[in-house]
Amino acid sequence: MNGYVKLLRVRQLRLSTGIDPKPHYIFFNSFFYESLVNKGKYDYSAAQRWTPKEGVLKAMKIFIPVNMTLTHWFLMVVVPAEARFELYDSLGVGSLIMGKHVARWAREEAAVHGLPVREWSVVRMACRKQENSNECGVFPCRYMELMSRGEAVVGWGGRLEYHGRRIAAELLRGSL
Repeated sequence: MNGYVKLLRVRQLRLSTGIDPKPHYIFFNSFFYESLVNKGKYDYSAAQRWTPKEGVLKAMKIFIPVNMTLTHWFLMVVVPAEARFELYDSLGVGSLIMGKHVARWAREEAAVHGLPVREWSVVRMACRKQENSNECGVFPCRYMELMSRGEAVVGWGGRLEYHGRRIAAELLRGSL
């Protein structure tokens, strides 16, 4: 997961330095949420090092892959302009409390950087369902990749096995 996040960051950097800059996205790796909520306890100070600049909440979207109980991957997407957290979960088990932890982080982050503090909503998003029990990691990777290209995440086709192999090939190649 974190290797794929790194590829997405590299692509974002490459696109943002061009003549026609693309929307600004932030890709946190899977350790962000683990730092923010360690053993069920929320700790803003543990996540502060991830966001030293005020620009985090000025991004178009912030992508946060989450590994729930070391068994299931899902994706949280922060949409600062709309004060909304979107949960993309192929099993539909992603807890709203997890979104509320990230909403609390956003409120504290805004306060620290002198940005307007707003109420944030947490929304479960419609997304494709898993076909088996071992390919949940494909979903956050694919969602981040599609959304960062401005494409819809609902309705992407093809077998999960194909997408898993594609992600593996991109990781081995070291580029998207």
